[in-house]
This record gives sequence, structure tokens and C-alpha cells, in this order.
Amino acid sequence: MRYKFPRNYKVLLLVAYLSAFIYFCHRIVTNGKIVEKKVIKQIVLHKTHKCASSTVVNILERFALKHKLKVAVPLGLQSTFFGNKFKFFTSSSVHEVSTAPFDMLYFHFRFNKTEIFKIMKKETIYVTILRDPVAQFDSAFKFFNLYYILGLKAKNGLETFINNPHQFYKSHNNNFLRNPMAFEFGFDSRKNYTKEQVDVFVRETLSSFDLIMISNYFDESLVLFKQVTGWNISDLIYFRLNQQPVTPSLERLRSKITEWNDVDTALYSAALSLFKKKLSRLNIDQFLTDLISLRGKSEEMYKKCVLTRTMNKSLLTENTESWNGKTYGYSLTQFGQKNNLCKQMAMTDYGILLSYRRKFI
Repeated sequence: MRYKFPRNYKVLLLVAYLSAFIYFCHRIVTNGKIVEKKVIKQIVLHKTHKCASSTVVNILERFALKHKLKVAVPLGLQSTFFGNKFKFFTSSSVHEVSTAPFDMLYFHFRFNKTEIFKIMKKETIYVTILRDPVAQFDSAFKFFNLYYILGLKAKNGLETFINNPHQFYKSHNNNFLRNPMAFEFGFDSRKNYTKEQVDVFVRETLSSFDLIMISNYFDESLVLFKQVTGWNISDLIYFRLNQQPVTPSLERLRSKITEWNDVDTALYSAALSLFKKKLSRLNIDQFLTDLISLRGKSEEMYKKCVLTRTMNKSLLTENTESWNGKTYGYSLTQFGQKNNLCKQMAMTDYGILLSYRRKFI
């Protein structure tokens, strides 16, 4: 009796072919031998404020737990900062419960590659993330309660400040009041600076990292991250963490915020240009496959795990607690409350710190 192929056999063959193709794309031919592509597990994330970096930390933390990696944590485990947030990172600011070299470093610090190099493994790659300077400044202004420090009202504090920034900056001189992203990479806006100095700073910063992600292209950034590290898409699914509501009048203030944060603007523009060049070099079919898969799997987990998105201050579990209660977190479904991956994906960086505190103290 002659075998009859099922009606959808062509579709099944295509699926099988694509699966095999993706599998072999994950391998590299070396000296005529097919070997598995190396998965990079040693990573430094320079965690910039209000750039979706908490979401990236969550991804790294889950990967570190899965592979039992050694993570550097802040001394004392009282803060998500290594040392003083206004001073450069030092190797002495790492908690003594574990000894160097480490696999991962991803809590807040002011960038100092020489000191970081002392505690990390040699094969470590360096990653950071930047955001549109206007949106980042708006978010940082609220997150750090800068309006309160300046004696302004929360409702229109940003607009009042940006209409006459020099008046407030002279009297308060806070590092997060001007070019906050550049400050975290080592630039000091309180000193007079020239365009040439800014250009040098931008070039040196870009050359210090293997990948600079862009939060405005977050999913695309994760696909690039996958290309660099060899991770699986399933390792990169996420829920957005520590988000804040956007100021309604923000676009009206764009030109003034851009002009005030001139170094951040130069850094972001250069990083965005480099990011787009890297994207253009990717295989478009594989890129789209990864992008669709990432979004689909993240959405699938969101539907299973999340009951509602709410302000962190109203959440009772300490794993979802935030340093600032004004950011959004997640109330989990009954399924989510019992599922480890759901609970891990909803965990803030502060919640991660608390988990280390319970483990070591």
C-alpha cells in the first residue's frame, strides 16, 4: 500500500528545515570541524540609572542563578551601590563573602575599568545601556526627588528647573542635575569643559564596552546581546522593571533638556549611531526570527504570571520592593506566585540585593 503524506507535510518539512538551520547556525566551523559556539558567562554590566538597566540586571541574575555563577555584590549589602554613588568604583567596595575573580558584576557603580579589571575574570565582556537623554533626565529627576532637593513642587518641578537651570545648579551643584549618564561614566559637568574634551570622553567611553545597548530599542538590544554572548532567547525574556510615568509636557521641554544635558546628548548620539551600524550587520532573517521569538515568549510569560501592573509601594512582597515606591512592579497570578521563573522575572534589583542579604548575613 502506498504511503500517503499528510496534507501539511510541506509545512512540517519547512519547520524541520528551519529548526536544523537555526541549530547549525549556532555552531561554528573551525579547522574543518564543527564545534559549538562558545557561550559567554563572564559579564560586567555598567548599570546606568533610569535606562532600563534594572530589567537587564534581572536577566543577568536569572542566568547567574541558573549557571551557579559567582556574582560580585556591594560591601555591607545595604545598598545597590558599590561604595559612594558620587565616587568611582574601587575593588574594596565588594562584599568579602566571596573572593575574586568574579563571573558577573551588575549593581550600581561609577565606572572605573582599572579597578573592575582587578576582580573580574580575563575573558569578561563589558556591557552598558543608554537612553534618550530627555526621557532619562525626566525619569532621574523624579526618581531622585531632585525637585524636592531644589525646593520645587513635584507637579512642575522639571519645567521650573529647566527654564532657568543655572540658577539652581549653582546653589545645589548635584551631579545628577546635569549630564547624569555621563557622570556615571566618569565625566564631571561641574567643571568647565570644551567640545574637544567631550569628544575625547565619548570616544574613550565607546571603546571601553563590547556592547552599548539602547533602551529605546530594548528588544533589538537584547538580540544584539544574544549575538555577542551566544545566549538562548529563553534566557532573555523579561518584564519591564522600575518604570515610571512620563511627564506629560516632556516633548515641549525637549530642546531645553537636550541643550542642558549636552554631554549626555553627544554620548547617546554616538552610541546610537554605533548601535545602528551593528544592527545593520546582522542577518536580517535571523534577526527578525529572534526578535519575534523574544517578544512572543516574553508576552506568553506575562500572560501566565502577571495579574496586574501596579506601583511598587503597594506591593507587599520584598522581592518586588523598590528603592523608590513610585516605580511600577507586578502583582502575580496564582500560577505566578507558585512558579519560580515568574517570581524571578518580577524581582527588582533591590529585591535581588535582599536575597543576597538573606543568604550572606
